[in-house]
Amino acid sequence: MHAAAGTTLTNERVVVIDGYSSVGLATARAIADQGGEALITGRPDDPLRGTSSQEADTEPESAPLDRARIDERELESTNEAAVETFLGTTQFDHLVCAGSVRPTGGVTETDTETFRAMLDSVFWRSYYAAKHGVEQLGDDGSVTFVTGTTAQRPAVQFSAAGIANAALETLMKYLAVETGPVRVNAVSPGRVDTIGLADDTRQTVARALPAHRIGEPEDVADAVLFAVLNPHTTGTVIRVDGGDLLV
Repeated sequence: MHAAAGTTLTNERVVVIDGYSSVGLATARAIADQGGEALITGRPDDPLRGTSSQEADTEPESAPLDRARIDERELESTNEAAVETFLGTTQFDHLVCAGSVRPTGGVTETDTETFRAMLDSVFWRSYYAAKHGVEQLGDDGSVTFVTGTTAQRPAVQFSAAGIANAALETLMKYLAVETGPVRVNAVSPGRVDTIGLADDTRQTVARALPAHRIGEPEDVADAVLFAVLNPHTTGTVIRVDGGDLLV
């Protein structure tokens, strides 16, 4: 990570919405490694929580959190009033909406309530956080959404998440114009291994990508840090997909 000269997270606090996803946890650890303080929100048992990739998600058991630099708050992030109250009474310098998805099926085959629940999980919780969080940020602050390649390349089993991701990337552009100099970006991961795939499965997936490797949550976290730290990046979708959209 090569941030702009003088740019650092030392003594800065980053709120990570949906911080219990694998990407959320990896991002929190990366923030701590950069000298910042991460405040992860959500519920470890959230039934809406999935992954920002196209695999099932789970928290690694063998990766303890740095309690000196990573704090936790329970937050029902699909409840706008709860999010507004929490962010309005919390001091922070940057906001990351880690996002979470799970397969739901195609548009016509998915029942409306399931589809609506996924929109809540992916789009509305990030919208609420950005809407009320940006008001608390200083001029050097930033908002970063985690979306996914399903916003550009349809995957039938992830139709609801893909539609929500596309909406988030559009929201990001509007916010970047509306809220400047606060910076707003999106990080779009492709296939990320969040569950520890078997070697043969990893190799099969990797061979299909130009980068010849499957992504890790830490790869996404590095891109999030770039979005947070770089003072001249806003209104941009940063792709971390191993070249998936090229093939």
